[in-house]
Amino acid sequence: MLYKIYKINWLFIFLTIILSCIGFIALYSAAGASLEPWAIKQIYRFSFSLFILFFIAFIDIQFWYKHCYTFFVLSIILLLGVEIFGHGLGSKRWIRIFGLNIQPSELVKVTLILALARYYHELKFERIGQIRNLLLPLIFILIP
Repeated sequence: MLYKIYKINWLFIFLTIILSCIGFIALYSAAGASLEPWAIKQIYRFSFSLFILFFIAFIDIQFWYKHCYTFFVLSIILLLGVEIFGHGLGSKRWIRIFGLNIQPSELVKVTLILALARYYHELKFERIGQIRNLLLPLIFILIP
Protein backbone atom coordinates (compact mmCIF):
# COMPACT_ATOMS: atom_id res chain seq x y z
CA MET A 1 0.00 0.00 0.00
CA LEU A 2 2.78 2.44 0.87
CA TYR A 3 4.48 1.61 -2.43
CA LYS A 4 1.38 2.75 -4.34
CA ILE A 5 1.26 6.01 -2.38
CA TYR A 6 4.90 6.64 -3.26
CA LYS A 7 4.25 5.97 -6.97
CA ILE A 8 1.45 8.57 -7.25
CA ASN A 9 2.41 11.61 -9.31
CA TRP A 10 2.00 14.20 -6.55
CA LEU A 11 2.90 17.09 -8.83
CA PHE A 12 -0.10 16.19 -11.00
CA ILE A 13 -2.37 16.01 -7.92
CA PHE A 14 -1.04 19.35 -6.63
CA LEU A 15 -1.53 21.11 -9.98
CA THR A 16 -5.03 19.64 -10.32
CA ILE A 17 -5.95 20.96 -6.87
CA ILE A 18 -4.50 24.41 -7.65
CA LEU A 19 -6.41 24.64 -10.94
CA SER A 20 -9.60 23.49 -9.24
CA CYS A 21 -9.19 26.12 -6.53
CA ILE A 22 -8.87 28.78 -9.23
CA GLY A 23 -12.13 27.44 -10.68
CA PHE A 24 -13.79 27.53 -7.25
CA ILE A 25 -12.72 31.15 -6.81
CA ALA A 26 -14.08 32.05 -10.25
CA LEU A 27 -17.43 30.42 -9.44
CA TYR A 28 -17.48 32.12 -6.04
CA SER A 29 -16.86 35.47 -7.70
CA ALA A 30 -19.45 34.87 -10.43
CA ALA A 31 -22.08 34.23 -7.74
CA GLY A 32 -21.44 37.60 -6.10
CA ALA A 33 -19.05 36.39 -3.37
CA SER A 34 -21.28 33.46 -2.46
CA LEU A 35 -20.64 29.72 -2.41
CA GLU A 36 -24.19 29.15 -3.58
CA PRO A 37 -25.26 28.07 -6.16
CA TRP A 38 -22.16 26.97 -8.12
CA ALA A 39 -18.97 26.93 -6.07
CA ILE A 40 -20.16 24.64 -3.29
CA LYS A 41 -21.51 22.07 -5.75
CA GLN A 42 -18.22 22.13 -7.66
CA ILE A 43 -16.26 21.67 -4.44
CA TYR A 44 -18.38 18.63 -3.56
CA ARG A 45 -17.94 17.15 -7.04
CA PHE A 46 -14.21 17.75 -7.01
CA SER A 47 -13.79 16.19 -3.55
CA PHE A 48 -15.78 13.12 -4.60
CA SER A 49 -13.81 12.81 -7.83
CA LEU A 50 -10.49 13.12 -6.00
CA PHE A 51 -11.59 10.32 -3.66
CA ILE A 52 -12.52 8.17 -6.69
CA LEU A 53 -9.15 8.95 -8.30
CA PHE A 54 -7.27 7.63 -5.26
CA PHE A 55 -9.60 4.65 -4.93
CA ILE A 56 -9.00 3.63 -8.54
CA ALA A 57 -5.25 4.26 -8.25
CA PHE A 58 -4.97 1.72 -5.43
CA ILE A 59 -6.69 -1.07 -7.36
CA ASP A 60 -4.22 -3.56 -8.82
CA ILE A 61 -3.69 -3.03 -12.54
CA GLN A 62 -4.21 -6.75 -13.15
CA PHE A 63 -7.82 -6.31 -12.05
CA TRP A 64 -8.38 -3.73 -14.81
CA TYR A 65 -6.55 -5.94 -17.32
CA LYS A 66 -8.57 -9.03 -16.41
CA HIS A 67 -11.99 -7.34 -16.49
CA CYS A 68 -11.62 -4.67 -19.21
CA TYR A 69 -13.74 -6.54 -21.77
CA THR A 70 -16.47 -7.02 -19.16
CA PHE A 71 -16.41 -3.31 -18.35
CA PHE A 72 -16.60 -2.50 -22.07
CA VAL A 73 -19.68 -4.71 -22.52
CA LEU A 74 -21.32 -3.20 -19.42
CA SER A 75 -20.68 0.32 -20.67
CA ILE A 76 -22.25 -0.59 -24.03
CA ILE A 77 -25.28 -1.97 -22.17
CA LEU A 78 -25.53 1.31 -20.24
CA LEU A 79 -25.29 3.18 -23.53
CA LEU A 80 -28.21 1.15 -24.86
CA GLY A 81 -30.06 1.78 -21.59
CA VAL A 82 -29.97 5.51 -22.29
CA GLU A 83 -32.30 4.91 -25.24
CA ILE A 84 -34.86 3.36 -22.88
CA PHE A 85 -34.31 5.05 -19.51
CA GLY A 86 -32.37 8.16 -20.49
CA HIS A 87 -33.25 11.71 -19.60
CA GLY A 88 -31.93 15.18 -20.23
CA LEU A 89 -32.87 18.56 -21.56
CA GLY A 90 -33.68 18.24 -25.24
CA SER A 91 -31.77 15.02 -25.73
CA LYS A 92 -31.38 11.84 -23.74
CA ARG A 93 -27.75 11.51 -22.64
CA TRP A 94 -27.95 10.68 -18.96
CA ILE A 95 -29.17 7.67 -17.03
CA ARG A 96 -29.98 7.59 -13.32
CA ILE A 97 -28.42 4.68 -11.41
CA PHE A 98 -28.52 4.42 -7.61
CA GLY A 99 -29.32 8.12 -7.31
CA LEU A 100 -26.42 9.21 -9.53
CA ASN A 101 -26.77 10.66 -13.00
CA ILE A 102 -24.28 8.92 -15.30
CA GLN A 103 -23.40 9.76 -18.87
CA PRO A 104 -22.55 6.34 -20.37
CA SER A 105 -20.84 7.85 -23.41
CA GLU A 106 -18.04 9.02 -21.11
CA LEU A 107 -17.67 5.54 -19.60
CA VAL A 108 -17.52 4.01 -23.07
CA LYS A 109 -14.56 6.23 -23.95
CA VAL A 110 -12.54 4.90 -21.03
CA THR A 111 -13.57 1.26 -21.41
CA LEU A 112 -12.91 1.35 -25.16
CA ILE A 113 -9.35 2.50 -24.48
CA LEU A 114 -8.90 -0.29 -21.92
CA ALA A 115 -10.30 -2.94 -24.29
CA LEU A 116 -8.09 -1.79 -27.18
CA ALA A 117 -5.06 -1.66 -24.90
CA ARG A 118 -5.64 -5.25 -23.81
CA TYR A 119 -6.21 -6.40 -27.39
CA TYR A 120 -2.96 -4.86 -28.61
CA HIS A 121 -1.07 -6.02 -25.53
CA GLU A 122 -1.98 -9.63 -26.27
CA LEU A 123 -1.21 -9.31 -30.00
CA LYS A 124 2.29 -10.27 -31.08
CA PHE A 125 4.32 -7.32 -32.32
CA GLU A 126 4.84 -8.82 -35.78
CA ARG A 127 1.08 -9.16 -36.32
CA ILE A 128 0.02 -5.65 -35.30
CA GLY A 129 0.20 -4.17 -38.82
CA GLN A 130 -1.75 -6.94 -40.55
CA ILE A 131 -5.12 -5.83 -41.91
CA ARG A 132 -7.00 -8.80 -40.45
CA ASN A 133 -5.82 -7.81 -36.96
CA LEU A 134 -7.48 -4.41 -37.38
CA LEU A 135 -10.95 -5.91 -37.81
CA LEU A 136 -11.71 -6.55 -34.12
CA PRO A 137 -10.52 -3.07 -33.00
CA LEU A 138 -12.63 -1.57 -35.77
CA ILE A 139 -15.66 -3.46 -34.44
CA PHE A 140 -14.85 -2.23 -30.91
CA ILE A 141 -14.79 1.34 -32.19
CA LEU A 142 -17.90 1.09 -34.38
CA ILE A 143 -20.16 -0.52 -31.74
CA PRO A 144 -20.59 2.63 -29.63
